[in-house]
Amino acid sequence: GTVSETQNQTFQHMQLRKINRRLHGVYKRHKKRRKLFIFIALLLFIGFAGVGLSGNTVHITIDLPNLGIVGVVLLVSFTFILLYVASSLLVYIRWLIYWPLLGCFASLMLYGNLNPWDNPDSKWILWTFIALDILTIFYYVSVYWMYPIFVNSKMFSNKVGADRYWSVKIVGKWMFTYTDKWGECGKRYTALYDGELNDKGEPHGVGRWIDDNNHGEVMTGTWKEGKPIAPFVSSEYESGNAFTGVSVAYFKATDDDFTSQNAFPSNEKPTE
Repeated sequence: GTVSETQNQTFQHMQLRKINRRLHGVYKRHKKRRKLFIFIALLLFIGFAGVGLSGNTVHITIDLPNLGIVGVVLLVSFTFILLYVASSLLVYIRWLIYWPLLGCFASLMLYGNLNPWDNPDSKWILWTFIALDILTIFYYVSVYWMYPIFVNSKMFSNKVGADRYWSVKIVGKWMFTYTDKWGECGKRYTALYDGELNDKGEPHGVGRWIDDNNHGEVMTGTWKEGKPIAPFVSSEYESGNAFTGVSVAYFKATDDDFTSQNAFPSNEKPTE
């Protein structure tokens, strides 16, 4: 069957939730081994690297400094603070730290010099890893920032369409199979909605969404015009990570005009 516009919009929204969860979600794998490796890399990077000025030029010198016990303590403390403050960001841009270190070790292995600047023959290593850093920045900006914006745009809805982009096929009423654009050699997954619909055929009321993709979610709760709203409970299919949407009540004073500062409400206007 043909995927309707309503089904397209709901499927696109649920895929966007999955993309944001996949790119920006906090997983246990970020907590231990990966952050420990980044910590060690930062120690090496900060310990090796120094920046020097000579005339109008800037040159990078890489050396093993004679830190001493105080220097070691300061270096470890600074690196730990940096990792703690920027831990979430460093998980994603860690290759900006890894590439310079790999370049230094490549220069050491090939030319016996830790600093690629010191040997004209090894400068190609420096420019190679600078290019890799630039490509890494481009990759992260494209994938972590531009891609979710594109999927959430009207241009994606009108020009591309969720059904074409993910090769969605209808196998039942509100039951789909689709391919994951992140690879997996075209493996197909199944997603379905089971619940109440409004007059337009949109998920509306109480319903459940099930997606058997590794990063898909099993969600039960309230829907409004094709999108889930709080309250709901959800868990990720593979990891089992659970999260809850909670409705929060708030109140707005409508009987004040807020044109002046007062210690007490004026109650000059009628309430709405």
